[in-house]
Amino acid sequence: MSEETAKLEAQVLGQAATDIDGIENEAKESFASDENLERESQESTTTPAQPKTATLDTKGSRLLERKSARDDEPYDFERCTVLVLLQLMPLRGGQSSDARKVFVSARTHSYPPQITQMRWDELAPRLPNEIHTLLARLQNELPQRAAQCC
Repeated sequence: MSEETAKLEAQVLGQAATDIDGIENEAKESFASDENLERESQESTTTPAQPKTATLDTKGSRLLERKSARDDEPYDFERCTVLVLLQLMPLRGGQSSDARKVFVSARTHSYPPQITQMRWDELAPRLPNEIHTLLARLQNELPQRAAQCC
């Protein structure tokens, strides 16, 4: 593994440690059933909620400081939350668009993700139409977002 790849992977792990928790929380809030919401509210009245925090060790692996709610899920692939993340890295000066690096990661519970790296031009043709649609919507919104923030 090249030094640049190792640095990018460490960056992905670092961002994933914080970003993924936020993504998971949004997804759980959006798709939680009434039954789950009721159960969670009952649990929160009996035991105080513990915030999820994480740090990276010297090898870039995620170390848990506090237990995560998803750790209570069964260690059964069909019955636990699985998060799959595509991370498109920005192009660096002079790189052609087909050289854009992509990290694909998958994880369960609070363990570090399984990660693979490839180029965008290798991955894009294999993605489902739904993902292409989401990326096109995001790309169309970026100029509006830039005008609002800057």
